[in-house]
Amino acid sequence: MNYKVLKKAVLQLTVRTRVVIPCMMAIPAVLATLPAQANNTDTCTLEYALSTEQEHNLLTDASQGDTCAAENLGNYYYSRQDYRKAFQWYEKVASRGNSRIAFIISAMYRNGLLDTSGRDDQQAHLWLVRAAEQGLDLAQVELADQYANGTGVESNVPQGMYWYEQAANQGHAQAQYALSALYLAGSEQVQSSADNDMERRYAGTQAKANYWLCRAALSNLPQAQYELSQVYDTGRGDLPMNQQKESLWLRKAAANGSQKAQAELTWLSQRSALTKAKEYVDNLLTPSETAVDCPHDAAVLDR
Repeated sequence: MNYKVLKKAVLQLTVRTRVVIPCMMAIPAVLATLPAQANNTDTCTLEYALSTEQEHNLLTDASQGDTCAAENLGNYYYSRQDYRKAFQWYEKVASRGNSRIAFIISAMYRNGLLDTSGRDDQQAHLWLVRAAEQGLDLAQVELADQYANGTGVESNVPQGMYWYEQAANQGHAQAQYALSALYLAGSEQVQSSADNDMERRYAGTQAKANYWLCRAALSNLPQAQYELSQVYDTGRGDLPMNQQKESLWLRKAAANGSQKAQAELTWLSQRSALTKAKEYVDNLLTPSETAVDCPHDAAVLDR
């Protein structure tokens, strides 16, 4: 497959979908707020400020295999900027299948906290893959970005789409939107050159683009909702022109903060009193009773 056609779409997606890593000092606390992944079954009470006695007790418990104690020790040493000690305990937690901690370790390597010579992109990538394989959607999206853009790894758009899909299937709205854009970009080129199973799996079609766009809109992503309204304005592939659905998604996008949707509604409102197509414009401005759904199922992805 010739992916030169996809380059522009991929670069645009980087801005929209890249995982924003907060201040390194805040990463453990931020990730602690994430929903527990299926492989993280513990319910640790996380602590960052410890007395000498508490530190001693945690060291004893962690040395005896207590995962929560090990994670808290990692957080404690991390907060004190003792990153080597933090890593020693985080590594034990990650080895037991904790994808959040694997993601933290990846970020530590990427930010040069574990090597006096600076960042270690190779180790950062290995730990990111580990977190992604263990099911953390944040890691899956970041890994997808790397493959799609060739950042630190050889560019591999189908591999990037695979990881976007893993996150998208967990309900990650930006991953769903990224898949839609990449499938659409791929549908605009000839697909006969797809020469392996993964390329054929992720060959672009309008139906696949529409499926993931609608999923992203249902996940309440404003830019996806606005784009879906534009699709219904003209029709695309298996989504025919539908004024009621155009109105519904335009209004939802505006309500969720889409400036483009808000501007369009304002423009339509101003035009309503002037245009000969007043009935059409008024229909767009009238709340729709149309059901919020996607008109096709996941079977489209196997075509």
